[in-house]
Amino acid sequence: MENMTVNGQTYSDVYSSKISLNLSASVFIVFSDFTILQEQNASTITNYYAKDIGLIKSDVSTDIIFEDIPEQLNFEIPDVSVQSNQNLIDSSINLNF
Repeated sequence: MENMTVNGQTYSDVYSSKISLNLSASVFIVFSDFTILQEQNASTITNYYAKDIGLIKSDVSTDIIFEDIPEQLNFEIPDVSVQSNQNLIDSSINLNF
């Protein structure tokens, strides 16, 4: 990106990175395999870095959808959905070594 504004401050020469986490899970219970989590993109993290500053913004999205567990096991896993972000509030550079 050429420019990005975070908390009213405009940064130039902004680069981004993206990390994706794919998950799947199954368990072996009472002589049977049960899939509790189909393969899915469970979490994505996007970080933004400004030249000569470092990390200025981070967005994290996590969405995990679990399978229905057989009723006879009397157990349930709730789905997860969490969005979060972090923004740089202030920065300073000390040039006195």
